[in-house]
Amino acid sequence: MIILGILLFKPMDEKEHFTRLLLEKGHIWWGAQTPAGQRRNEKKVELFQKLLRPGKGELILEVGCGTGEYTGRIVDQGFRVVAFDLTEVCVMEACRSVGESENCHFSVADSSRIPFRENVFDICMGVSILHHVNVKRTWAEMIRVCKNGARFFFSEPNLLNPQVLLEKKIPWLKKKLEDSPHETAFIRWGLQKTLRDFAGTEVRVENIDFIHPLTPVGGLKTVERISDILENIPVLKEISGSLAIYGTIHK
Repeated sequence: MIILGILLFKPMDEKEHFTRLLLEKGHIWWGAQTPAGQRRNEKKVELFQKLLRPGKGELILEVGCGTGEYTGRIVDQGFRVVAFDLTEVCVMEACRSVGESENCHFSVADSSRIPFRENVFDICMGVSILHHVNVKRTWAEMIRVCKNGARFFFSEPNLLNPQVLLEKKIPWLKKKLEDSPHETAFIRWGLQKTLRDFAGTEVRVENIDFIHPLTPVGGLKTVERISDILENIPVLKEISGSLAIYGTIHK
């Protein structure tokens, strides 16, 4: 499935899709608009900090920042972030909502041609971006701009999750749930193998997130506790909603 995603990737289609969504609906994904969706986002930032333990002086590169949903959360913690996205209107919205400052800079760029010199960044991260891009080209560029010993964190949809599988395979459902035409999702062990093929990439891919964006507010805390348990149950965890990808780059 990873190979399929790479072959079908068309950057202009992705750009047009998210431009239309933002201009017509005011968002780039419905699931981030709910209280449960916001909690999912918070948990991913918490996991990013737990796994990578970023230092205040380190420079973070965010790949595919969208409208700055995660950028703002990271900057608010006092970290320095350089963020980019392919879609101009998304970057404009990120600048408006998060704001550029000494610790935060946005730019429009393609992940297969990251416009920064080699060995600049201490950390690279991104949420729900790899399934929209050419993974191999993006990963090669990430390695190029990151320092030796840099850490990374990404979160991506899990193709073995029943809803994700149906969403990616049934055209009318894909459209209804606001997927872009060519996006896919990943299987944990397949993605892990693809990334380990890059020399120096020390990577782990783990199952996370059983919280559905439509979870009612009243049941959110209970569902979150259940999600934390399910993430650690062998076999069952393989149908989680998301995958966490993290590790270190050695040059």
